Amino acid sequence: MQYNADPDFVMRCRIRETALSPLVRRMTFSTEHGSGVMCLLELWAGVQVWTIDFHVPQLPIRPTGDYHYLKLNFCTGGRCEVPLPAGYIYIDQGTLSVDVNPPVGVMLCPGGCYQGLELAVDLEMCGGNAALLDYGIDLGAAPARLANRGGSFLSKVSASWEQRARQLMVHINQADLDLAAYRFLTLELLRLLENRDNPDQTVETDVRAMLDAVRKGGDSAVLEYVRRFDCPDMRPPLRVPAEDLEQAAR
Repeated sequence: MQYNADPDFVMRCRIRETALSPLVRRMTFSTEHGSGVMCLLELWAGVQVWTIDFHVPQLPIRPTGDYHYLKLNFCTGGRCEVPLPAGYIYIDQGTLSVDVNPPVGVMLCPGGCYQGLELAVDLEMCGGNAALLDYGIDLGAAPARLANRGGSFLSKVSASWEQRARQLMVHINQADLDLAAYRFLTLELLRLLENRDNPDQTVETDVRAMLDAVRKGGDSAVLEYVRRFDCPDMRPPLRVPAEDLEQAAR
């Protein structure tokens, strides 16, 4: 997978690449404004995932050549403003950006810092990726699904999704997993996004059991949980005992 970066940026920045493992590469750069680090690996042909740790107020990100990429950016720290053809998008901690538009200028980091996880997909290379399709994930369908949103989508993620994303980032930075494990963790994140409208996919086991009980038992199950956690007697008649009223009036 080859992503054509702005040649001016490449010429002006001191870029150094080292191998952390046979899978993971670490790239560092420095400019007159600051520095940054990315750790990246290729999961399948045309699918890369990397961690980002930028400490710069701004960074040129204009690509060259044909742009046919889907990019998922999840911010874990700081904030950035990314210029797109229709205007800027603003990403802060806990925000996920899904986009198929090419950036057109300079990324701004108002606080001088941006950290996150990014998945970059070359749609021409992996549109029919059989391994992803077997898991019910069709990344090639993303442009059509984003068409009525101008090619961009922003959303906050659940706490469990963020926890999993941060765990993947740690393993990428430490380069301590094999390819199958990296693929599994990434597929887990994508599946959770695919099923984000189904709360059963993101709640914890105990809460899921409670939801199942309420679906099956209806109002009686709700009353049972109220009795268990709040301890009122919900059987009719519902009234405040006279002795409690007298005590409160004293």
